[in-house]
Amino acid sequence: MNVVRSGRACWMGLFAVWVLCGLLLGCDQGGAGEAPKTPAKPKGPVTAAEAGKLYMRACMSCHGTGGKGDGHRSRMFGGLPDFTSAEFHASRTDEALTTTILNGQGRMPAFKHRFDEREIGALVKHVRTFQATPAPSDKKNP
Repeated sequence: MNVVRSGRACWMGLFAVWVLCGLLLGCDQGGAGEAPKTPAKPKGPVTAAEAGKLYMRACMSCHGTGGKGDGHRSRMFGGLPDFTSAEFHASRTDEALTTTILNGQGRMPAFKHRFDEREIGALVKHVRTFQATPAPSDKKNP
């Protein structure tokens, strides 16, 4: 019985030391009750290069580097949209793309908790860059 009590006392003592150390070390971080400070994201516009990095980090594994829906994870899902297709772009507004990125669709996850509005807007613009440039018209200007 004494062994059990002494073991319990030992664990309680270690716990008390751990809590005390946490409180003492936590004082340098703003004290108890304050949330840790996270660095703020810059509030300026997202550059095209930054949008490309966001795409590579969050979208490329499924949608592919060229936006054709041929990323290494696409085999698991099948039927991913081809961002280079004129039909894809003609059938979706920027608002519809924003909603899909925010809330997900089918097996695509939602990104509303991962990216802010600026970043999602930049991703929509980036997806639009995959659209093939239309061929020049054969019609001559009068």
